[in-house]
Amino acid sequence: MPGPLMFPRAEDEEDLHAEADHVAEEAVAAEDDAGGMLRLLIAVSVPALLLLGGFAWWMMPKDRGQQNPGPVAGNGPTSAAGAKTGDTGKPAATPAPSLAVEVDTVTKNFLTAKTVEEMLRWVRLPEQTAPKVEKWLAGEAYKPPGLSEMLGEYRYGVEKGREVIAVPVRTGDYEQRDLMLVREPGGLRADWEAWVAWSEMSWEQFRQEKPQEPKAFRVVVTESDYFNFLFKDEAKWSGYRLTSLDGVQSIFGYAARGTELNSQLGVLISPGTKKLFLLRLKYPPDARVDNQVEIVDLISESWVDLSTVAPPP
Repeated sequence: MPGPLMFPRAEDEEDLHAEADHVAEEAVAAEDDAGGMLRLLIAVSVPALLLLGGFAWWMMPKDRGQQNPGPVAGNGPTSAAGAKTGDTGKPAATPAPSLAVEVDTVTKNFLTAKTVEEMLRWVRLPEQTAPKVEKWLAGEAYKPPGLSEMLGEYRYGVEKGREVIAVPVRTGDYEQRDLMLVREPGGLRADWEAWVAWSEMSWEQFRQEKPQEPKAFRVVVTESDYFNFLFKDEAKWSGYRLTSLDGVQSIFGYAARGTELNSQLGVLISPGTKKLFLLRLKYPPDARVDNQVEIVDLISESWVDLSTVAPPP
């Protein structure tokens, strides 16, 4: 049989409560001591860490805090002349400017040059152009055309192996024109002769002297149905109107039918169109009027003359 149930005496129960309270107080005290120790450690270590970090920052080099940017483009070795070189030590080739930059540079410098000498730096064939400029000026001071703006896209072509570019511009006088640029060995250059419509004689002198030897003229060409005097036979001649750049001068030119020249002109000129041609013109013997001439040769289908220039190598 199990023994009788035993209950503690009252004094024993009080002792148990007292001991439990004591244990709880010791636990709280121990917890307080641990928290205090932790707070003490934090209080001591944080300033030490800050001091150590500040010392390390002070000891860093002057470019501290910057990331390594890596090698800088174009920072390679240079030759004695200062040119950039590659790993071989040879000067690196200077990249050619883009076509748009080259066109802009030549166009602006040619049109805004203040003197003939400065302008000639930007023209093709300056040696043969210089005496023509002097004759064209006829003693007057040179006045640059100026440049108000470049208009739209330029037109690009190749003639006889050379780049030819028509650049639409508006001059300082707000005249809209095409500036012709030609690729020469030294780069793009302006064609001064095409710009001023240079001709072998002035229109006034040509009409006055009526030369029977061919003379080169830059003219605006359109079709014509006017036939008269020595050129009245429409079965023998094809008629064209030839006009100066400024539109002041206008004469009639005729090409003999059945010739290669007339075939060329017939293909190139359609009704209602205008063409810029470089032609050779002459007066017939016993010319009765000064406004009718014979077309002898088509030198160029534009005002740019490449007939005597060898193609680039």
